[in-house]
Amino acid sequence: MAAERAKYGPSLKRKNGRHAEAVCLEAMRSQGWTCPRCKCVVELTFVEPHDKRDPDNILGGAKFILDGIIKPKGRKSYGAGAIEDDSQRWIVLKYGDIEIDEGAPGCKVRISTIGS
Repeated sequence: MAAERAKYGPSLKRKNGRHAEAVCLEAMRSQGWTCPRCKCVVELTFVEPHDKRDPDNILGGAKFILDGIIKPKGRKSYGAGAIEDDSQRWIVLKYGDIEIDEGAPGCKVRISTIGS
């Protein structure tokens, strides 16, 4: 959220997006995933170390994750290419329940195709 509100935002957005890209590329390789040319369901389940953060602040992290998993295009030079684009034309975005796990915080991403 700080990246969205501060003047150093673009740099932090790139840093977080590139981190999501690296994790996504590793998962894609291990699962044999290739980018489908159809609409997908992207489900995000955030895992927090405690229950102190407000849900709206937690869900704001979706932007970095989506930016890290789409195909790179135009001025945006990073992205793993797991999905074509993060627009409504290409994805249905769903949020799972927020889970608490002090030892393994992060975000679980599940992508499934629609109609194939």
